[in-house]
Amino acid sequence: MARTVLGDAVLVTTTTTGTGTYALGSAVAGYFHPADANVASGSRVSFVVVDSLTAPTAREIGEGVLTTGSPWTLTRATIRNSLFDGASVSGSALNWPAGTRYVFLTPIAARTPQLDTDNALHAVNVPKAWAVFNGSGLIASHGIASITDHGVGDVTFTFDEAFPDANYCILGTASLISSDGAITTFQPRSDTSQIAASACRMLCSYDVSASGRTAVDAPYMSVSFLGEP
Repeated sequence: MARTVLGDAVLVTTTTTGTGTYALGSAVAGYFHPADANVASGSRVSFVVVDSLTAPTAREIGEGVLTTGSPWTLTRATIRNSLFDGASVSGSALNWPAGTRYVFLTPIAARTPQLDTDNALHAVNVPKAWAVFNGSGLIASHGIASITDHGVGDVTFTFDEAFPDANYCILGTASLISSDGAITTFQPRSDTSQIAASACRMLCSYDVSASGRTAVDAPYMSVSFLGEP
């Protein structure tokens, strides 16, 4: 997915009806059109559309792509939330009737980094949790609620907060090379059922022969978990 671009104080009108691509009108007095805010054509942006600037009864929050033209247009690639006449229609583009609406570019919660009280940054693809382990216990960690030691080189990390699903990135390293030069790895167990939204089981081992890998407690095993916050 492309990077989401921000535009300062961009607020424009639209009279687009239905559920299709927005045709953008002029800027509201005191605000900017994308063309005046250095937002390039082809940029992916996050937006909110409302039916009133003072007492909205319909609202759509989403992401789309701006394209220059006469007029400029904004696709509705992803709808994150929507409300019509006080009823939620989450995930669906609003079927706008005739009238004037207002489109403004703004960060949305799902894509906005958040700094917690421990000075950790929470955002998409920023490590949500990390740990340094030595076989006896944690040396340092963040976002780890607990560990379960299953034996030599075999440990489960349980997260403070679960990921939305098990499709996150796992990066592991180990500081040990065996006497015969085999490189040690620290990686998820081959059984993918050990990777869950709430926890991940890791194995530190090295390969000395074709017969299989040998588990080992390296003095410094580190791992980071990245994905949706």
